[in-house]
Amino acid sequence: PGPEHTRLWRSRLVIGVACSGATWGAAALFLVPDTAPGVQFVVIFTLAGMVAAAAPTQAPVPTAFYVFSVLALAPLALRFLFDADAAQNTLGVLTILYMAGMAGIARRVHASVRTTLELRHQNRAMVDVLTRANAEAEAVNAKLVTEIAEHRRTGGDLEKSLSLLQATLESTNDGIVVIDRAGGIASHNHR
Repeated sequence: PGPEHTRLWRSRLVIGVACSGATWGAAALFLVPDTAPGVQFVVIFTLAGMVAAAAPTQAPVPTAFYVFSVLALAPLALRFLFDADAAQNTLGVLTILYMAGMAGIARRVHASVRTTLELRHQNRAMVDVLTRANAEAEAVNAKLVTEIAEHRRTGGDLEKSLSLLQATLESTNDGIVVIDRAGGIASHNHR
């Protein structure tokens, strides 16, 4: 799929995550009774767990994570902050700090995923380059093997010709001397 499909699916993901976060946030408003601290902590830990689970799974699209965590936890934090009880206010502040901490974790997970994908792409490109270079090296090697075999054949042919020439020179009854251009003896037979 092209970039237009990526944008479309990214938007759909953010919208779906927003609906999920809003549902959890609304549930927090209706499921946290004022007088039952045990139930409050169950709801708080459930929402915190949902946000913690969303950090690694939604971090590849940071907007999705931020939307989910804010919509899931902000209603609870606001309810606690606007309560008259100091303990509830503390829970509100802690909820906001938790959201900030989870945003930092999601940001680091996003950076890791991005780096991993970039390295994978670079590795794939390097493998392609190395595969082509290896094929070229194998072709050059095959050519060198052929040339070496040809040189050996030529060297063998030259040795046969030289041996035949030497045998011809030695088999004549006359003495033969080969003089080089400088006037020195280059070769002779033993007659």
